Amino acid sequence: DLLITDPVGTIVSAHFDKKVRLWDTLSDQCRQELAFTASVTSLSYNAGECSFGVANRSSSSERLTI
Repeated sequence: DLLITDPVGTIVSAHFDKKVRLWDTLSDQCRQELAFTASVTSLSYNAGECSFGVANRSSSSERLTI
């Protein structure tokens, strides 16, 4: 698992099960689950835009807004 946190209490975790999950640290609940076509290998976070980038084993990448 790869983890990134933002200042509003969200943890973004990437998994080899081809899913990215957004967690609420205040409630310890998964807020959202995003499915991809290949295992996620890395995340990057842009605090200024509240967005994150996802790269996976198929050599593709996406930028998503929280």
